[in-house]
Amino acid sequence: MAKEKMFFSEIQDTQPYLSIMMIRVFLGWIFFKAGTGKVFGWFSSGGVESTVKLFQDFGIPFARFNTFFVGWLEYVCGALLIMGLFTRAAVIPLSVTMFVAIAKVHREVGYYYPSLILLSLFILLQFGGGRYSLDHMWKR
Repeated sequence: MAKEKMFFSEIQDTQPYLSIMMIRVFLGWIFFKAGTGKVFGWFSSGGVESTVKLFQDFGIPFARFNTFFVGWLEYVCGALLIMGLFTRAAVIPLSVTMFVAIAKVHREVGYYYPSLILLSLFILLQFGGGRYSLDHMWKR
């Protein structure tokens, strides 16, 4: 009985360090891939012209400007999330981008996936980069 109690208390007392790192790196990769796809056409994406056309089709104003703006934002902030550097600062513009994407694009085609990303960004906003991040190393 004592071993069971100890086992369950150890499970309850665990810290979310690894989970936060996994969320941060995974989200960083998603945004890095999306941003470089928009700007450079990497990862089998159509690049700038394809994204401009997509933005125009969804009625996003200043489609060319927003392609570069959102693409570079996702690229840079995604890389920052992967490294765990300026995590909370990187999450804020990405959250705004996801909110706009949900409102303008995904309400037509399904908003569950981007909503999950937005909620995961809020987790990082609350907890920061975690123990296994450059933020944590810099703070010490």
